[in-house]
Amino acid sequence: MWTPLLSLALCATSALASNPKRGLISDVNAGTYKRDSNQLTKGSEVSWYYSFGQYPDSKFSSRYQFTMQQFGIDTTADSSGNNFKNLETLMGEVDKTRPKHLMTFLEPAISGISVPDAVAAWKKYIIPIRQKYPKMTVGSPSVINGDASLPWINEFIKTCPECKFDFVDVHYYWTYQEFKGEMRKWHKRFPKKPIWVSDLGFQDYNNPSTQCKIGDKTCVPKIKAMITWMDKTPWIKRYTFRGEFRRDKSGQPLWSFLNNKGNFTPLGKWYLGIA
Repeated sequence: MWTPLLSLALCATSALASNPKRGLISDVNAGTYKRDSNQLTKGSEVSWYYSFGQYPDSKFSSRYQFTMQQFGIDTTADSSGNNFKNLETLMGEVDKTRPKHLMTFLEPAISGISVPDAVAAWKKYIIPIRQKYPKMTVGSPSVINGDASLPWINEFIKTCPECKFDFVDVHYYWTYQEFKGEMRKWHKRFPKKPIWVSDLGFQDYNNPSTQCKIGDKTCVPKIKAMITWMDKTPWIKRYTFRGEFRRDKSGQPLWSFLNNKGNFTPLGKWYLGIA
């Protein structure tokens, strides 16, 4: 007989068997959401996910631990009336969901969020959450490869010593060759803090010729090698690789977890742990 207790036991067994570092983003195409979310929640290697905002996705939450994110510093609903990213509603959503982890402002150095504005928002909204939920771990404003993030985060820390965070949230969109060096740069800057690589894609969008192409037999092995390296690197505590979307009819992007019909690609099977 299927009972709630049995269901919880099975979920607990799945969580114990999964990779504690490996995550997903529930940013699934709305037009194929039902099929794709069903596929992406079959993973035995994935343990957590986030949604780019305050609201959990019920389908993904049935399988993986939800991590909340405060996307930016907006204090109003978006154009559709959605409060998904509204700072004013953050405390209420934290009270409701009680997440163990909170990620904060997305790539402020390149998204137009100034240090003074970020500091003001952190003091007003993030510090009260840390005070109310001292066991919750809070991530830094996310940094990304390039020249802008390091001076931004340094200025943020200098301007607001009381704006404490527990882990460094790193994003990376560039080439394989530079990846390890970039991660080591952030580890050197914050040697006592764990690194979360929460948004990762091996693609230099300023140089389309670097994109994995059909027939490229080195692309997927290199992706697997970088992910395996993160698994073995103790100061990298969590990561998500951006493969949750489908390939198009031409077969791109090559690193997607699903093909254009919503079936698993070899990389998708490997990443999610599909037998």
